[in-house]
Amino acid sequence: MCDFEQKLNQLPALETRVNILEQKISTTSTANAELNHDNGLSDEELIKFVVQDELNKKTEEAKDVASRHKM
Repeated sequence: MCDFEQKLNQLPALETRVNILEQKISTTSTANAELNHDNGLSDEELIKFVVQDELNKKTEEAKDVASRHKM
């Protein structure tokens, strides 16, 4: 019974180690996926594109509102 209790007490430490390993694997696989993503746009380029698109939409909306107020 003592052996069993000792092993049960070690379980949280083992779970922590497994979680750390899972995070490392996830980080490594994400980094590898980014390296293999050479053909497309980078995340930074995609973010810039989306932000620019939203700014263009806001500008068009502001122009529409301004032209409606002039009528």
